[in-house]
Amino acid sequence: MQLLETRNLSRYFEGVKAVDGITFSVAAGETVSVIGPNGAGKTTLFNLLTAVDRPTQGEILFNGQSLVGLRPDQIAYYGIARTFQHGRVFGNMSVLENVLIGAHTRRRAASASIPAWGLMSELWSALLRPPLCARRRAAAAPRGRSDSRPLWGATAAPSARANL
Repeated sequence: MQLLETRNLSRYFEGVKAVDGITFSVAAGETVSVIGPNGAGKTTLFNLLTAVDRPTQGEILFNGQSLVGLRPDQIAYYGIARTFQHGRVFGNMSVLENVLIGAHTRRRAASASIPAWGLMSELWSALLRPPLCARRRAAAAPRGRSDSRPLWGATAAPSARANL
């Protein structure tokens, strides 16, 4: 069984065929690339896979379950998300801190059945830093560092001088 599949996936914008009849599958553990020239539909394809946009026709399946019609936050629940092409998101933060910003969809506040409880739980975690939070942060830090900028080099790391 394939982990991710598209069948005859298309997205048209007033007659312009941005994505036209794409069918592919990705097996668990498989790494694939989407390549093509500017205007080939790569970004539109990822927007469709993550529900940033809706297909004109076709299917998107994850573990055999249709993703068409779900909201982006519902698709993120399955671990499917995208990043945008911004090299410098928050210039005053380390690479690790910038990456952790994207972890918000996995936080209790984002998935709590009672929203107020999730928010209170996150507030507790942020203000009081219980031991579990400290252990999770330490485990996420590469090579035990809290600042990853030296690992990435000057071109990949956000700069404190970034004009946002």
